[in-house]
Amino acid sequence: MEIFLYLLIGIFLGFVIGFSIVRSKNIKKEEEIAKKILEQEKELSSLEIKLKQKKDEAEIAEKEILVSAKEKAQKIIDEAKIEIDEEKKNLQKRSERIEKDEERIEAENRKILSERENIEILKESVEKERNEVLKRSEKVLAELERVSGLTKESAKEEILKKVEEEERDVIAQKISFIQSEIKEREKAIVQEVIGTSIQRYAPTFVSDTTTVAVPLGDDEMKGRIIGKEGRNIKVFEEATGTNILIDDTPGNVVISCFEPVRREIAKFALEILIKDGRIQPSKIEEAVASAKNEIAKIIKDKGEEALNQLGLSMMDPKLVRLLGRLYYRTSYGQNVLAHSVETAEIGQLIAREIGYKNIEYVKLACLLHDIGKSVDRELEGTHVEIGVSVLQKHKFPEEVIHAVHAHHEDIKPENILDFLVITADAISSSRPGARRDSFENYIKRLEGLENIAKNYPGVDKAYAISAGREIRIFVRPEEVDDSGAIIMASEIAKEIEKNLTYPGQIKVNIIRDVRAVEYAR
Repeated sequence: MEIFLYLLIGIFLGFVIGFSIVRSKNIKKEEEIAKKILEQEKELSSLEIKLKQKKDEAEIAEKEILVSAKEKAQKIIDEAKIEIDEEKKNLQKRSERIEKDEERIEAENRKILSERENIEILKESVEKERNEVLKRSEKVLAELERVSGLTKESAKEEILKKVEEEERDVIAQKISFIQSEIKEREKAIVQEVIGTSIQRYAPTFVSDTTTVAVPLGDDEMKGRIIGKEGRNIKVFEEATGTNILIDDTPGNVVISCFEPVRREIAKFALEILIKDGRIQPSKIEEAVASAKNEIAKIIKDKGEEALNQLGLSMMDPKLVRLLGRLYYRTSYGQNVLAHSVETAEIGQLIAREIGYKNIEYVKLACLLHDIGKSVDRELEGTHVEIGVSVLQKHKFPEEVIHAVHAHHEDIKPENILDFLVITADAISSSRPGARRDSFENYIKRLEGLENIAKNYPGVDKAYAISAGREIRIFVRPEEVDDSGAIIMASEIAKEIEKNLTYPGQIKVNIIRDVRAVEYAR
């Protein structure tokens, strides 16, 4: 029993102690919660204070904005009132001026009406006097007709006939004098314009030759150029279409060819080979290809240089190259590109002397008047027809095309531009030292030699060399055999004798070259 009692007391004490422990924990939690609540209340109170401050600031800002807006609105209203007042004043002034103008116009109208009335009165008076004069003149004419026995028309014819007979010689003399005076004045003006233009343009003339000398480092190089059994020189002449003259002149090799492009290509190629020192067929072909590229670049540069010299804008690159090709074309010994630029310079000077305004058209037409000569050996037709076709293709102005077409009077010249081109071309061509007729005939003879040979089937290349004393023809070996080459040489010689006039004799040299190429791998 006592044990049970102790047990109950222990349980009760444990319960009391546990309850106390739990309660103490709950009290701590409640204190923490209360503390947190107090902190939140403080934060809330702080937020309320800040919110109130912000609200007060917003109210102050609102009041400031309203005040500022009112001030700006008042300012705008004041400015508008000032502008309106000024506009009213201006309108008042204009109204006053208009009223004054209306009064002045009204007064002028009254004055005009008054003058018109006076004019009408004068007109009626003049008409009355005129009628009276007419009546009197009719009476006088009738009396004259009665006395003279002639009508008015007959008397008039008689008087005119007599005056015409008496004054005919005088009138004819005056007309003749005026015509001669006009011609003299025209001649003097033309001479002055042309003379002034030529004096202002001072051209230089450089004649073309058919040979060019290439300096060598030493005479040993001549042997390399010739090669074993003349192999190298034959390949070089075939590739370039020129004639290489190796004589006893120390330190020089002469290239002879009437066609300047081929001559320049040969010169460049030979200079490349001399600089390299290794001269053999494969190197020769490479050098010739490189020289052709270099000449193409020079042609482009010369075309651009001509445009820059005349102050013209750049054209289509194809047209620039055609223009540059004229640098290697001659006409009666005169360089065609130099002649074209000179013609443009003279043309624009004459145009300025006579007051012609479109100077750019003058320069274009004069510069391009011989553009057809750059391709006339490749296309059918005259250089004028080819040039017109080229300009039409590149859509040049119709006035420029017409001037080019008319510069040799293939069509009738119609305007000042046509005559300017004709005149400038004639001045450039005919001035002293500009052209040499014999040189042009010589070039035509060489071209004729080449053209005769090229017309035969199987001919690959044909070159007139040795100043036209030899025509060297390369044939395709698969088309022309040895017997055919002999027959062709005879036929070409006969055709040359029949169609060409030349001094001395011409050697017809046909070359049939067979090459076998293989590669060791």
